[in-house]
Amino acid sequence: MSYMDRKNILKEGLIDKIITKLITKPILRRSTKFMGMVGDLNDAIEELEKTANAELKKDNPKAKKIKISKYRI
Repeated sequence: MSYMDRKNILKEGLIDKIITKLITKPILRRSTKFMGMVGDLNDAIEELEKTANAELKKDNPKAKKIKISKYRI
């Protein structure tokens, strides 16, 4: 079978990836309400990270810091 076989393309989710890249993400980027909520989520993640690192430092000063990645669109 060829890698360009219709069934393989559907199985790999190529069409879903194209729709996500071309339609869904640009619509979400233009939504100020959604982007504001993402910003609030990132602020909460940052606060959680600081609190967790403070607790770790209190228990073990040599503990490795926790790094939580922020949500991006």
